[in-house]
Parts: sequence; C-alpha cells; structure tokens
Amino acid sequence: MATFAKLHTAILAYCITLLVSAPFVTAKDSSRPNIVLITINVFRVDHLSIYGYDRVTTPAIDQLSEEALIFTKAYAQAGYTFPNMMSILTSLYPQSHQVLDIMKDQLSAKIQTLPEILSRHGYKTGWFADLHEPHLALEAGYGRGFDDKTRIGLQLEGHESIHQWIKKNRSDNFFIAINTRHTHTPYLPLAPFREHFSAGYGIFPRSDEAYHRQFYQSVITRLKEKDRSLSAIFPPELQIAHPEIFDGQYTPWKIVGLEDLLPPEQRYKIGQLEIDFYNDLINLASKESPEQLIALYDSCILGTDQLIVEPIIRTLKEEGLYDNTLIIVTADHGESHGEHGIYGHGPFNYEQLIHVPLIIKPAKPIQPGYVTTPVMSIDLTPTILESVGISPPFHIQGTSIYQLLDGAPAREYLFGENQESAYLIAGKWKIILDRTALDKTFAEDHLLFDLDNDPGELIDLKKIHTTIYHELRNVVINHLNTVPVYRDTNHHFSDSLDQKTIDRIKKTGYW
Repeated sequence: MATFAKLHTAILAYCITLLVSAPFVTAKDSSRPNIVLITINVFRVDHLSIYGYDRVTTPAIDQLSEEALIFTKAYAQAGYTFPNMMSILTSLYPQSHQVLDIMKDQLSAKIQTLPEILSRHGYKTGWFADLHEPHLALEAGYGRGFDDKTRIGLQLEGHESIHQWIKKNRSDNFFIAINTRHTHTPYLPLAPFREHFSAGYGIFPRSDEAYHRQFYQSVITRLKEKDRSLSAIFPPELQIAHPEIFDGQYTPWKIVGLEDLLPPEQRYKIGQLEIDFYNDLINLASKESPEQLIALYDSCILGTDQLIVEPIIRTLKEEGLYDNTLIIVTADHGESHGEHGIYGHGPFNYEQLIHVPLIIKPAKPIQPGYVTTPVMSIDLTPTILESVGISPPFHIQGTSIYQLLDGAPAREYLFGENQESAYLIAGKWKIILDRTALDKTFAEDHLLFDLDNDPGELIDLKKIHTTIYHELRNVVINHLNTVPVYRDTNHHFSDSLDQKTIDRIKKTGYW
C-alpha cells in the first residue's frame, strides 16, 4: 500500500510538472499548416465523379483532387454518425470511446479530442455543424475543444459563416471542422440545383415548404380516417380544443404547433410520424420511379459541393492561405438506396454504408493520384497531428496515413462496429457478426463475403469457407474483448491538493 501511495504521488508530481513546464503556443507559427476537415453526411463513395460516377456531382472536389491523394479503400468505423464522427475526432474504435447510444452516452473526460489537442497548441478551432442534431450532441462530447460552434442547418443555413470565420482567423493557425447534413434524407435540393439531374420529381416535394405541407396533410388525413395510432397521440378532445391546428389549412407554424401540444417527453413522436411519412414516400418511389430518389440525392451532393467545398477553397485562395492548408474531405458514413432492402443508413455494415470517400490535399506539394492503401476514419486524427508536428496522446488507435504511405507495417485488418454488429475486412474477405449472437457459431446474421468476386455482398460463404470464417470470427471476438474501453469513474484526489490544481490535472486527460 505504501509503494502504491508513493507511485501515486510520483505520478501526480509528474503531471503537475508537465502542466507547469509545458509551453502553450499563442503566436502563429508559420511553419504549421492550417487544417480544414470537411465531413459530408451520408456521402456514398460511388456517387463522386472522381470515383467513377457518370454524373458530375462534385466539380469542386474534382478540382481539389488534382492536387490531392484520393483513397480508394477508406472505411468508416460505423455506418451512422454518432459513433463514427467520434472515432474521427478521437482516433478510437467505437467500442473504446463508448459513444454508441444516442440517448445516454458521453465521451470520457480521459480522452483528448483532436480540437482539444490543437487548441492547447495554439490553434483557433471552429466547429460548424447542425448543433440541434442529436447525433452530434454537445452533451455527448461533440464540440469539446472548439473555441467557436456555429450551426449549419439541413438546408445549409448559415454556410456563409464558414468563410467569415476563416477570414476572421486568417492571422492565426486554425482548425475548422465542418459536418454538413444536406445530403441526408429527405433529400431536398436547394433551388439552384433542384432539377440539375431530373426535370420531374414525381411524388417528391420540391422544397422544404412543400415537404412539410405534405407531411401536415398526411397527419390530417390519417386523423380523418381515424387512424388508431395517431388518434392515441392526438385524441379527439385535443383536436376539438385546437381547431386552429387541425383545420387542414397548412401554414408553417402548425408543425411546431403539433409538437407544442405534446408534453416534452412525448415530442419525439412527431419525429417518428415524419419518419413514417418519409418511408411511405420512399416505398412509393421505389415502385414508381427509383431513379428519382437518386436524382434528388445527387442534386444534394452537388449543392453541398458548390455551397460548402467550392467557397471554402475560393476563400482560402483569396486570403493567401490555400498553399499552407491541409484540406481533408470525407464522409462520416455512406447511404443505402435499396441494397439489401435498406433505404438510408443505420446499424449496418454493408459497403454502401462504411466504404467512404477520402481526399487529402496536404499543405506541402505532393504527387497527386489514387492510393489503394487501406485506411480508416481513426487514422485522420494521427494524420493531422503528424502534419502539425504534435505527438499523439496515449489512447490513439489509428495510424498516421503518412506513416502508412512511407512504409509503416500495414494493418492486418479493417475493423468497425456499432451496438448491434461488427465487421472486419482482411484482404478480399469481409465478415459481419451480429453482436447479440456472438456465442452462436453460425447465427443467421453472421455473414462472410468475398468482396473481389461479390462486391455487392449477396452470397454468404460462411458455411463454404468455414476455416476462413472461424479464423476471422475469432479475431473479431478477441478484438471486442480486448480493446481498451474508456468510461469515466470517480477519482479521489489527495486532500492536500487545492481545487485549481485538481482541475488542471484533470485537463491533462490522465483521469
């Protein structure tokens, strides 16, 4: 016990020494690049021109790619935003950072995020995302380390603030991270791009207002038809008491009015109704004209490219910052358009959801071109830190992409997971395991695919190539059981330390 006490005291003394002696950079260091990280939500790799798509959906990204590295085997750690964006910002597998459950999970205080690290080294940091989106909840740890946090809405509302922020901070080293959701359902292209890939939209609404008008009318129609599930939410006495909301004459405030009629703990039901409404549209579209859905999606990609990526590049060039700026464009995950019976995304690990675009334009001239080295979302933080000459924190699980390109040992497999399933890719083989049935050797949702010969993941080979299946299954299970897990626990500090010192020690990330 005495030995442990001495060791504990020594560690505390060492941490305090680090706090006192470590320099905190405040002046701009011209040798360090600025950093722009653009993550586009639900961004399918096969819908970009540079990856072979027959539509020109990304002219600005195409131009950027002429001076960049284009990665053909980049993979997300999860097929939806909540866990994978945290993997990008922490270089941790979801199993380690534990930000998996959107309703309750928070990032451990032990973990240093990329913006926290950069901020401590003198970088101005800005976060531009849909701050009202629960998948990027500030309470979960998103926003930690950012000096400024600005909302960019589903329809790219507020996108001009990105360029204003760059101009304001041009005299400092800066890190700006952007996450846009315009490519997310319900695929509502902005007016300049609405009919770029299709002249007719069939059953799909043409604007936000048209979409919400149709949604409101669907609610009224279901109530008139005495839909039991909807009448349970809005009983007849409530409808009679508020005729101004249920009169069937749409005005924008009535959507908010529907929410306000419900107690706070039940307002999520409006969101569920909207999901049902949108799924009905999708089901009709898949039967009537599935290409319309894809045309809308592609128009949203084009709008994001032209209103986010192009102005950022133009602003950097106008301000004389472009050459000394590291620019990364990627996705937090992909999207499914009916493959495997899935529309949208979620806790799935098919290629449409986890194979993502990745374009890196370094701050120093490089030989541009395509790179086939497999990389993952967790590699972005160590890549950025190496670019600016900062040593990574203890918990980093990714590898700098520069090191991988310079001959560092290639990882044996690519791995990712969500609460329900996990995947592993080793060469041409890919295994997906149902995490709720890991104890069952041949569970129905355990899958093995040969990506070279079956890129659509249509033929399950687990009972044909059993040796490979068992080997990869064991690797996945071992990884899930042995990867470090970071959760906060209460730590008692010595009574001899004052609160100010304790707070400073906590900021080091050791507790």
